[in-house]
Amino acid sequence: MKKIYLIIFFLTLAIGIQAQSGTYTANGLEWTYQINGLEATITGTTQQSPFTGPINIPNAIVIGSISYPVTTIGDGAFMSKSNLIGQLFIPNSVKTIGRTAFSQCTGLTGSLVIPNSVTTIADMAFWGANFTGSLIIPSSITEIGKQVFTYCNFTGTLTIPSNVTTIGEDAFLGCRSLTSLNLSNGITTIERGAFEYCEGLTGALVIPNSVTTIGENAFYMCSSLTGPVTLPNNLTTLKNGIFCYCYALRGPMVLPNSLTTIEGQVFQDCYNLRGTLIIPSSVRTVKNFAFINTGLDIIKFEDNPNINFEVGNIFGMSRNLKYIDMAGLPPLITTLTREYSGYNIFGGIEPFTMVYLSGGSSIAESGQENFVIGNTCDNFVVYDNYSSTWCDYPIQHPFLATKATYSGRSFYGNSWGSPRYYTLCLPYPATLPNGMRAYELTAKTGGGSYFRFVSIGDGGTELEANKPYLVRTTDGGTHTFGTEMNVQVPVTPPTIEVPATADGTIFFGGTTVNIDNATAAAGGYYNLESNTWKPIKTDNPNGTVHSFRAYIRSTSPTPAKGFAIVLDDENETTGIDNAEEDIEKGDGKIYSLDGKLLGTDVDALKSGEIYIKNGKKFYKF
Repeated sequence: MKKIYLIIFFLTLAIGIQAQSGTYTANGLEWTYQINGLEATITGTTQQSPFTGPINIPNAIVIGSISYPVTTIGDGAFMSKSNLIGQLFIPNSVKTIGRTAFSQCTGLTGSLVIPNSVTTIADMAFWGANFTGSLIIPSSITEIGKQVFTYCNFTGTLTIPSNVTTIGEDAFLGCRSLTSLNLSNGITTIERGAFEYCEGLTGALVIPNSVTTIGENAFYMCSSLTGPVTLPNNLTTLKNGIFCYCYALRGPMVLPNSLTTIEGQVFQDCYNLRGTLIIPSSVRTVKNFAFINTGLDIIKFEDNPNINFEVGNIFGMSRNLKYIDMAGLPPLITTLTREYSGYNIFGGIEPFTMVYLSGGSSIAESGQENFVIGNTCDNFVVYDNYSSTWCDYPIQHPFLATKATYSGRSFYGNSWGSPRYYTLCLPYPATLPNGMRAYELTAKTGGGSYFRFVSIGDGGTELEANKPYLVRTTDGGTHTFGTEMNVQVPVTPPTIEVPATADGTIFFGGTTVNIDNATAAAGGYYNLESNTWKPIKTDNPNGTVHSFRAYIRSTSPTPAKGFAIVLDDENETTGIDNAEEDIEKGDGKIYSLDGKLLGTDVDALKSGEIYIKNGKKFYKF
């Protein structure tokens, strides 16, 4: 019997040494703890009523003469302790923060500084804790676990130190108040949803080259992230939804040559992502909805014999998309339609988006426009505008258009008794409608401020592709261009301009793409508006050059005084070679068409009217 009691005594003593627990009062709170060997674990607090003030976790539990350093904050130690209101201070004795240790501590405020002593933060440790300041992660941390900081309200810049190799699933999901993110070189894995719904992140995002894996939805709904985004050069897969709903994301976006797979919804609804996206030849698979509803202007595939596509609206609803160039890919055997119903590669793309495919690809469905198969397009439609979108046609490959139509623009007759002039520049050769007249600029031999546009013919005249013209109606009616058959469409040249002066300071140009306000204002562009050439300025942000229009461009710091058309409407060909010089330099009197004397100064004349000087008619712009 004595032996039995002795065994029980020593067993109890051993248990007491290994796992002694109790309460300890320090820093205004009563803490619960557990002693393991020579170290202490904080397991919680007995505090039930609200406590406001610094939450200072003790660095040691002192029992008698023995001090046990606090090295661990236990699993669930303060879970849902919303009655603790104030800033949390973790002592630098702590090595481990357990699972859900501070989960849903919604009263925590201020910054969180994790001391350098901490090496492990378990999953969900701070899930749903509040905080109102910055987060400082020490270099001692090598892995940020699953959902560690989910739904915390940290502010400012988050820096992930270089010793961290893995950012766990949903680690910072819903941290909506973070404003910028610094990822250090050394990180290899960013897991699924790591920064999902970090809606306050702005500015550029550089993902270091050490990263080889980015999980699904990693930056999903980072709706304020403006970019640009720099992707690592060893990344092989853009997984589902990585940048989905990053509404503010802008370009340029450069895909690394290591990339092999672009999964679904990668850039869905990135409708501010502009510019050109080049798909490298390393890519083998592009999946459903990858580029749906982006703001991209151009998607170009490098030559690639080994690429495959899922059949599911890959490019749809991207309203800025000028063209998709897949001419260097193998023949695409699929349903070629823009209809959004069902699943097809081009479902939902706009009718004005040109699609270039290699010869041998499927034939476009009946009525479908702007699919170029090899060197042929059965139905080439140039939309002047479509659903309030001004359309762009920078033609990338020459082709034969079986049918070619200019759609969406009408040319009207006289305006308040005077001819109404328009500018025109089409990407294909077209026939001038009956009841219209076209003019081209005849270059001057010197300088000066006035220029001569000479009629090249009326309805039935062939207009060249990529050449700027002035046009007007001659019968007072309203006219539209018809459909051309079997016309050759050339590549759009880099510049469509005619020198207007010998000194090279003024040009008459045309464009098949829209020229934005900033470019036009900086370049000295003039628009023809209500029969008046008006300079484009930045104080009118709506001032742009519409596609399929012509413009005047001046490189001179002195604004042009005006522009004149020498009218040969009544076959007045005598002296036409020097008519412009007579109008500009002659001293003769100027008359209105009804014979009223208006003086001798051309510059003083009202724009938008026909005048007579030295026996010759001219139109003042």
